[in-house]
Amino acid sequence: MIKTLSLLFVSLGSTGCMTVTLPVPTAPHIRGQVVDAATRQPVPNAHITVNDTPSKQGVTLADGTFSIPDWRRWDFLTLGDHPEREFFSVTIDAPGYPQQTTQWTSETPEVAIRRN
Repeated sequence: MIKTLSLLFVSLGSTGCMTVTLPVPTAPHIRGQVVDAATRQPVPNAHITVNDTPSKQGVTLADGTFSIPDWRRWDFLTLGDHPEREFFSVTIDAPGYPQQTTQWTSETPEVAIRRN
């Protein structure tokens, strides 16, 4: 999703002003499920961290599902087109499993983790 930011520019020595609308990219709402790679059973209480935005985290419920709301991505605000990101690098830290880093994608929101 792309929201917009309107800025008002005032030029000194000029009586006119101009409004410029810039796109403000937002990262998508990340939803998915963490499962055990061998048994395909849900993994509860797994902590998920979005690696390029460590303040964005979630914890899986009893059924292994998680949800991380969308957020504004000011770090890549530039002029031009802003395609929505379709993947994020995430780190999963679950009880009984070694910490693992993997890709979350909107097409395959299930994340399988291994015990070894």
